[in-house]
Amino acid sequence: MTVVYDDALGKWLLTGSLDATDGVSDGVFAVWASTEDPTADTFDAPLEALEGSAEGNSDAPFMIPAYVGPTDMDAAPPAALFCAQERLAGRQ
Repeated sequence: MTVVYDDALGKWLLTGSLDATDGVSDGVFAVWASTEDPTADTFDAPLEALEGSAEGNSDAPFMIPAYVGPTDMDAAPPAALFCAQERLAGRQ
């Protein structure tokens, strides 16, 4: 799980890959958002699902208003994607 503050959204993004439970697929990329810093020792703010994988794999409600990217293919903001790229780069 990686964490970054997104200035455009005004929220903290928690980005991670979830392992598949079916033993067949590669898993999913999921992004949650919070108004408070999730790295703080006293963090207890609610999380919001930024996209479908996060909502489908947790009890977090969708973020309202929803994130809308510049195109239909942009399901997550650039800051979240950067976190994912950095994480993947660390695995190689």
